[in-house]
Amino acid sequence: HYDVNIGYIGFADNFDRMDVMGDMDKRDFAVAYYEDLQVSAVLTVGRDKESLLVEEAMTHFDQKRIHAILAEYEKKGGNPPEVR
Repeated sequence: HYDVNIGYIGFADNFDRMDVMGDMDKRDFAVAYYEDLQVSAVLTVGRDKESLLVEEAMTHFDQKRIHAILAEYEKKGGNPPEVR
């Protein structure tokens, strides 16, 4: 992991679901950890901008925005949404 930047936002010790988005082989992916229907943590590799956007949304407890960031990032093929 010495040549890989790993971002981790939130806390998930008892997650009941995890979604992997992106390409692990290319070191460009995110993992969303869910507790119930809420994203409790996100791990990113190669997605620094997405990580910062999720961190900002988490500080405001904005689950809708977190889901939108993750969905939009995937829809655009790895390009994060614009910062608002």
